[in-house]
Amino acid sequence: MPLRRAESAYPRRTAEGSCAKFVVTVAGCPLPGDDGRPHELSGGQRQRVAIARALVGEPEILLADEPTGALDTDTGQEIMNLLFRMNEEQGTTAIVITHDHGVAAQCPRRIQIRNGRLQERDPPPDGGGAGL
Repeated sequence: MPLRRAESAYPRRTAEGSCAKFVVTVAGCPLPGDDGRPHELSGGQRQRVAIARALVGEPEILLADEPTGALDTDTGQEIMNLLFRMNEEQGTTAIVITHDHGVAAQCPRRIQIRNGRLQERDPPPDGGGAGL
């Protein structure tokens, strides 16, 4: 599962080996041997690898389309906790798109599309919004 990164673009981590370590330590995804192939991963493992690949560059904004969709409940919660932690510690703004009301309920700001129109649900009391 190669991921090529420009060293100058992401100076906080070294490119060599950091992606695989990130997948294992942060996303909690055990990987097959160094020569492992994507087809050897389960659907949940593939989803966690995709999330880790998106996060390894420490983006300012992350678009997460159904980030917990193929995951069991516990792993899905771990991924949501990771997104919340990245928001708190690094200021990463996550835009989470989901049909899962349980996932949506965890987010401090919710916007839904109803009949083709955007509707804010439960706007923050201070008029602002957290990054998630």
